[in-house]
Amino acid sequence: VDDPSATISQLPIWTPEELEEPVDSLDGPALPVEGAETLGARVAAHAAAKSDAPAAISADGELSYGELNRRANRLARVLLSMSPAQGAPIAVAMQPGPDMLVAMLAILKTGSAWAPIDASEIQNSAGVHLDRARIESLCAALRPALVIADDTTFAAFEPLDVKAIAFRELHERADAQSDAEPQAEP
Repeated sequence: VDDPSATISQLPIWTPEELEEPVDSLDGPALPVEGAETLGARVAAHAAAKSDAPAAISADGELSYGELNRRANRLARVLLSMSPAQGAPIAVAMQPGPDMLVAMLAILKTGSAWAPIDASEIQNSAGVHLDRARIESLCAALRPALVIADDTTFAAFEPLDVKAIAFRELHERADAQSDAEPQAEP
């Protein structure tokens, strides 16, 4: 230690040599992972093997793996046609339930990441939308390419500078889509 009076937070973490090393050299070589498959592929395989098995059970009823996979495939095709920025997260601001599960799986099938926005952060139990600044800060932190909202949260995103779409609208568009697995761009 060059300065015995220095606090721990003032001490350098890296040596001067380490600071000169290119950051990408720290990653090492990209290696293929044997047997790696996506969550979407695993759900599709399970749906093929046990289509009628329950994937989700809620007060609204039961969603089988077959129906989950078909609905997610159709919704993923709609999302791909909307061309969200590759790699940018798609936020989901929905009440927990089967539709939220379909939305999350569809997003993963597009090759994007999903980012949850807790519906209780958008609206209180009386149905009143919370502070606009709070909702804006959530969107600023996540920087989603798109926000998928349900009927209870959609109105909170309308006045914001964020692309939002109601799940109900996506679901209506998805009805005309194929059940086949979507092909996301790598």
